[in-house]
Amino acid sequence: MIEQVESNPKELVELFDALNQEFWDSRLPDTTLSWGPLNGSQKAASDPMGSCGKPEIRILPRYKEKGYFSHGFVRELMLHEMCHIAAFQRGETAAHPQHGPVFCRELEKLAPRGEKWAKNEAMVYKDLLAIQQP
Repeated sequence: MIEQVESNPKELVELFDALNQEFWDSRLPDTTLSWGPLNGSQKAASDPMGSCGKPEIRILPRYKEKGYFSHGFVRELMLHEMCHIAAFQRGETAAHPQHGPVFCRELEKLAPRGEKWAKNEAMVYKDLLAIQQP
């Protein structure tokens, strides 16, 4: 059975637009947003090129429930995926690690603006990058 994907639901569009304005001065490109199925244990995923040549962000449908919104969980997922799009705009491509240095810098920019979790997450990815370096 193929699960239906709802593109650009209002709640995701409003969240993306608000975060894009707050953290990137609305410079991130128009992005297709959806609640939809993902592979493996992913909670959310992004594709900077998307299937139609524009970025896509997909979040698991189970996170539609109000509790996840009110506790900021979906906000953090969205910001994480938006950092991927911003990193891609700044030159981090598939040839680079998925959570590479440009992505980490995007995450680090969020921390002084109230997103404390982002600093810790960036440190984890930096440590992983250091381990993976020969």
